[in-house]
Amino acid sequence: YNTSHMFGFLSVFNPSILDRVEAINGGFPAEYGGRLSSILNVTSNSNIASQTKVSGDVGLLATRLYVEQPLIRDKASVWLAGRRTYIDKVIRLVNEELPYFFYDLNGKLVLQPNRRNKIEVSFYDGDDVLDIFRDRNNDGNGLTTSYASGNTSQSLRWAHTFPSQWKSSLSLIRSSYDYSISNRFEENSLLATSDIEDYSAKLIFRRDSLRNNSSIQFGGEWTRHSISPNVINTEGNIAEFLESSTTTGMLAHEMAFHVQHEFLATPSLLVNAGLRVSGGSTSKKNYLVGEPRLSLRYSLARDQSLKLSYSRMAQYMHRISNSAVTTPADVWYTITEEIAPQTSHQVSTAWQRYLSEEKVFISAEVYYKTMKNLIGYEEGTNLFLNTDFESKLIQGDGRAYGLEFLAKKESGKFTGWISYTLSWSRRRFDAINSGMWFPSRYDRRHNGAI
Repeated sequence: YNTSHMFGFLSVFNPSILDRVEAINGGFPAEYGGRLSSILNVTSNSNIASQTKVSGDVGLLATRLYVEQPLIRDKASVWLAGRRTYIDKVIRLVNEELPYFFYDLNGKLVLQPNRRNKIEVSFYDGDDVLDIFRDRNNDGNGLTTSYASGNTSQSLRWAHTFPSQWKSSLSLIRSSYDYSISNRFEENSLLATSDIEDYSAKLIFRRDSLRNNSSIQFGGEWTRHSISPNVINTEGNIAEFLESSTTTGMLAHEMAFHVQHEFLATPSLLVNAGLRVSGGSTSKKNYLVGEPRLSLRYSLARDQSLKLSYSRMAQYMHRISNSAVTTPADVWYTITEEIAPQTSHQVSTAWQRYLSEEKVFISAEVYYKTMKNLIGYEEGTNLFLNTDFESKLIQGDGRAYGLEFLAKKESGKFTGWISYTLSWSRRRFDAINSGMWFPSRYDRRHNGAI
């Protein structure tokens, strides 16, 4: 729920553990859901180590260390990775103080008792901590501001190959996120906390056929969301103006089933057709949404192709924020009797070419996306110090469209990538701007990166 350190400047994904990172902007496979946005598929190292490996580096923002150790030859190994910023320590050398640090720890145990079974047990733990004391009168009665946020995650994955060549993958996952912000001055104190805990199970069956370059996949997943959006505790004189209060705890279940088939319709046309049926359940209401998916890829020549895709998505967890960038203090809210799931339709078409001699990949894509039941709030609503804001939440429509260009070179002496996006993003709520369309906070007309 918060994928960054240093308030958005650094990702929680430690580069030392990454095996593959894939960005999917359109033509979403049916197994993915739960959000209206694009997909970032991050895979960590799952290979059995053949020898002991230790690596690390000292960077401008953080120091990291990675250790990989075989346990049983070709059958079991383990790796551990950790990072910590040391800026707070360096600043002290020049008699200054920066009361902030972050750390994260990753680990994975990989077991492969035979060629048909593979088990992975992994964990993550990370925190950001800020503690500021300001004493302008030098009397020891200054203002103390403390902030802490962190994620934890544990997972068990069992991959099995049947004699019939069907493959299965079973994943059991627990994850949690929490933050706390406190201010203290003399006998006055203000503490705001929020936490989320998820339990998930996911089962997938897949079979690939080399004869006709086709594959069939189906499966299901379940997630239990337990949320305490806001807890406010006050003491001292401030309690006369802002009373302690607690948002009612929220519990929701999210389920989904999917099936997809990828096949060569002709020697030049690859088809991926799928259907995802998702649902959300609360104590008072149930929701069910069909999410069809279709992706076509037509080969123009050996090194270039055209793609056309359509996807419908549904989202049962809502991020309520006044910022386009995810922040630690964002409020996450589940579906309720009054708050329906968000849905979207997206169509996109792309031209792609790979220059084999130069080893350069080029892509140009246009897309159009419509959205329903987007979450918002009435003007003037205080999200942070508010435990009763559901009555202020509103839902409306959205649309986004644009052009994306990407060129990247991933091998050779010179590597890198460059991208440019021309896009529009609009929103419409009956209670805002007289019900007329307006640019959303995600509207970034020109966006380039290298």
